[in-house]
Amino acid sequence: MITNWLSGYMNYSYQELKNTEIHEIIQTAPKNKFTAGLEATPLRGLSFIIDTHYVDKIYTWNTEVDDYILTNARIGYDFEKPNLGCAVSVFNLFDVRHREHPLGEEIGQRILFTLSYNF
Repeated sequence: MITNWLSGYMNYSYQELKNTEIHEIIQTAPKNKFTAGLEATPLRGLSFIIDTHYVDKIYTWNTEVDDYILTNARIGYDFEKPNLGCAVSVFNLFDVRHREHPLGEEIGQRILFTLSYNF
């Protein structure tokens, strides 16, 4: 926690897969992944979240899938009564076109509007 209304987080993972029979590194999964973000709740009910993700390149089926960096953002408001909340979330804020698999579709920006009710 940075202040009573602002907190941050980050994580890193490393993965190396090996075929021990032929002593070869398998590169179908990213070796490095990193995430960092901030969450702010400056006013009662109001929240902001922004985070960035880095995913390393992979090689699969003799094809390279490039590394990429994504930034996501969310602004939301939770009403005290009647336990109602709403939010706008943007996946891939800067519209970084990328693929997560060589046969997969190109992924672009997505915007979500959500309404939630807690009971």
